[in-house]
Amino acid sequence: MQFLSVLYLLLLVSSPVDSQSQLASAISGTFRYGHVFWNRISGNTVQFTVEASYTRIVDTSYFRGSGADGYAQIGDMVVMVGRETPTFEFGDGFLADRLTMKVMAYSIESNWILGQAVFEHTYATPNNAGSPWVFKFAGCCRIANLLQAANQPWLLLGEVDLLQSVSSPRSFIPPVIGGKYCQNAQYGEFASILIPASMTDPYGRSVATPYLRVDEPFQTNTMTQFGDQNTHGIAMLPLNNQITTSQQQCVPDHNNGLGCFGYLLQSNVNVPASTIEGVVKIDSPEGGVVLSTGPGPGSGSGSATCLLDKCKISMIYVKVNESHVTVGHELQVGSDQFVLSVVGFALPEKLAVGRCMHVAVVRHSFADGGKDYSTYKVYANGQLLNKGDFPPCQAGVACTGGRRGGTSVKALSEGESNPIQGPRSSLSTDPLGSDTYLLFGGYRGAAGSPSFFQGSIREWRFWLGERNAGEILRWYQRQIEPSLTNSYGDPTSLYGQRMTSPADYQIASQLLVLYSFDWSKAAAADSSCPPYRTNCQYSQVRATYPLGAAASSFTLEVDQGNPKVSHASQKCALAPSDSSVSPYTLSFQLLPGYNQLTVYLSWDANSTGVPVDIISRTIEAASCSGVSQFKVGSSTINEPSLELSGFISSPGSAATSTSIPPIIAKLSTVNVTAGMYLELTVKSEVSSSSALPPLQLFLDSGRSPSSMRFYTATTTTTTTSQSMSMRVTWTPCQQDLGINFVCFQSHARVLNGSLCSNQIDRPCSSNAECANNGVCVANYTTVAISPLKCVGINVMMEDAPVFNSSIPAQVELIMGRETAVDIGMSVQQCQSQLSLDVAPGSMLPPGASLSSLLVASWGCTARYKTLRWTPSPKVGGYSSRTCFVAKGLLSSSACAGLLPSSSERCIQLTVLPCVYSVRRDQQLQEIAGLFNMDWILLWSLNAEMLHPDYLVYREQNISVGHLYRSELTDMALDVVAARFGMTLSQVVEMNYNLAGAAVLPKGQRMCVVPNSCKGMSQTIYS
Repeated sequence: MQFLSVLYLLLLVSSPVDSQSQLASAISGTFRYGHVFWNRISGNTVQFTVEASYTRIVDTSYFRGSGADGYAQIGDMVVMVGRETPTFEFGDGFLADRLTMKVMAYSIESNWILGQAVFEHTYATPNNAGSPWVFKFAGCCRIANLLQAANQPWLLLGEVDLLQSVSSPRSFIPPVIGGKYCQNAQYGEFASILIPASMTDPYGRSVATPYLRVDEPFQTNTMTQFGDQNTHGIAMLPLNNQITTSQQQCVPDHNNGLGCFGYLLQSNVNVPASTIEGVVKIDSPEGGVVLSTGPGPGSGSGSATCLLDKCKISMIYVKVNESHVTVGHELQVGSDQFVLSVVGFALPEKLAVGRCMHVAVVRHSFADGGKDYSTYKVYANGQLLNKGDFPPCQAGVACTGGRRGGTSVKALSEGESNPIQGPRSSLSTDPLGSDTYLLFGGYRGAAGSPSFFQGSIREWRFWLGERNAGEILRWYQRQIEPSLTNSYGDPTSLYGQRMTSPADYQIASQLLVLYSFDWSKAAAADSSCPPYRTNCQYSQVRATYPLGAAASSFTLEVDQGNPKVSHASQKCALAPSDSSVSPYTLSFQLLPGYNQLTVYLSWDANSTGVPVDIISRTIEAASCSGVSQFKVGSSTINEPSLELSGFISSPGSAATSTSIPPIIAKLSTVNVTAGMYLELTVKSEVSSSSALPPLQLFLDSGRSPSSMRFYTATTTTTTTSQSMSMRVTWTPCQQDLGINFVCFQSHARVLNGSLCSNQIDRPCSSNAECANNGVCVANYTTVAISPLKCVGINVMMEDAPVFNSSIPAQVELIMGRETAVDIGMSVQQCQSQLSLDVAPGSMLPPGASLSSLLVASWGCTARYKTLRWTPSPKVGGYSSRTCFVAKGLLSSSACAGLLPSSSERCIQLTVLPCVYSVRRDQQLQEIAGLFNMDWILLWSLNAEMLHPDYLVYREQNISVGHLYRSELTDMALDVVAARFGMTLSQVVEMNYNLAGAAVLPKGQRMCVVPNSCKGMSQTIYS
């Protein structure tokens, strides 16, 4: 669908651009939005539509167009280019590598174009040997001011399985949406993203809420498998350097990643909070120990390097099975005595074998009475577990409820376990964990027998400090790119400042070590079997972070006595984020700035999905209590309001309009008949409790139907407020049938001088100051933004005409008597053109007539025709259905070629045999002649006539034969005729329904006029 905005066209002269929309140079990324949807054409042929949005003003000829400023506008063809040429891979070895899109929408204010590239592809089979075909849309680069993946490549994955579906859902979200950031969002309150999408699946079934899930970066070829049915595997890291280096204080002189990692594992009170998280897939309901510490090869009880069995103690213990995540550590309680102290956290539902789950373990450490203690919190797929078992408790106050009991010297937050002693013990003062190994894939501690994990893992991260609920939820389904150190920070900084106290680690976290467990970070145990090949065993797994020389200190070695650590190619599907808070909505924590998000749409949880890659421009709010407020210099303004209202009317007749009440909800649906006139009024207001600072309101919209018109907005400004109103009109036609989304947001922005369109950092006052044909544009900064509001305009064909309920389903008629039946109908719209005719394939009875269309008295759209029929003496026994079709067509000059809606009603018409209705002044002799008999025979058939000369009255019913019914068996019609002394032609004349019949079926009635002189003297009963 195209987008045409009179508002935008009028602004071409000054061409103001929001500075936050990223004026791009040739070396900056330009990709902003991507969406792929598809439908089957026929057989295994699929039509793909790649919808993409790029920065509009870019210093390259590929983005030039027919706009007044020399850049692309609606209808222009733009070649998708970048530092890596965008490509589309179909998943079966074929690809398209020159993608040209037609511009369907654009925004000068927000500096983007949106286009579509459409192409067809034929697969050899409906799916890939039982699995979906996986298509890829990839290129480089994203825009430079993203908080995540700035100037990085994009990769959008989707699936096609033609045995499962004939099309995919489609999103209608604008390329860039806005949101607000509240300071308390990082503690559990998250922004909601509205994802308007298709509401009817390919089979016509209504889908009230499309299935939404966050991008799963762990989809294909990215897992590392531990063990199988016959063996197990351990990947281990010697910790001696990390533990001994921890003697160099991590706090306050915490400039050594090795030392900080040692403190993290030891649960040292100088680093009172740490977080370990990663993705797990279990291969059996029992699962196993994913992470622990313990002895390496050759270490054992009593060895010189294992003083007091310190190398055997497990300083961290993480076990996952189908029902629980069990976490804890071992504690030395005697010279050679150890216990495993753990806390079990129940999962809200069973983890199915083959299903992935993200686990995050937060550990807090503190000292009490010369002993060290630890508490644990566990998140599964971003959700805090067992909050009811562990309600919040104050320090020094008796705790009750759930599993609480006793008094803690430390305040305990919701979901935080009761304190358990360890892992450090007062019985030992030597460095805990010396000559110990970090173990992935099993447990070889001191308190129990060895056990091992069977399953796969991915993306394990060790953080110094606590990852809060918002950070865990935001990142658990996203892969960390190690090159983006600026996005994740380093272990020695806290938001640009040094960590100087233990308290710092309870409010922030820094990434210490990341193991992505991708085959690209592995070394093969056998060079003839490379690590990217499924089931090929690894000898090493390198850390993905830290970078540079420090990475070598964190390389995992595969225990060759337990070598089963290998690449796993199976897909790993994380459980979906909760999209049921409200329809079409997902929740995220969005930091101030530009946030990149990838969402997948599917018809349901089990069907294939397609990607929607969007940007959310998030602005920090000064207050989120009640009406949100935003800072503008020293002033404060309220969040811009946004309201939609309007009406629907028949073409050219506003007097018969239906009003659309003000739309307050984020997403509303309006039903409109094709050919009707729709008018929306979009209103926005920004206000302040004091004088409003100088600013400008701007209404932004994404794609919209091609014939929708946007009119110049009017603005009213007072001392404390500014309001804007814009009129939008549309007459949808037949090609617009279905859901058509149009979305709006209101921006409040301030002017910050002017910039050259092709040089992001060059101020200007005229075009002459801009090199390379650059344009000097007004530079605005958005300071507040309203929530996104969308209207799903459901365009429908006009309701089919409705027949009157008084129309009979069956009518019995009598020969000679006229019968009239009114066939009435009506439609909803007074401007509809109505017609009523005999339905194709049907016909009127012989001699019947249908009147012209007449206006009824019961409504502006009520019409009727009258069916009249006087059955002739030759149609006795006639019985047939006559059907009528009523059509309604809304007359609209804006829509050519509208097809009428129609409905059908049938009437069973039956003429009674052997009965005739006398017309005025008819005598017996005349009537007898109509039926080829004499008057004496006719008189004898009507015993109630006492005298043949009596005048019969009008519409008197008289018999013209006897009714005969075959009771025994089907009988040949000529035999029946002979029996009554009749010829076959005489039988047909008296029985219209028997014309052409050879047999009188058992039970069938017929009219006979017996001739005693010619009839059979004997019967079958003789």
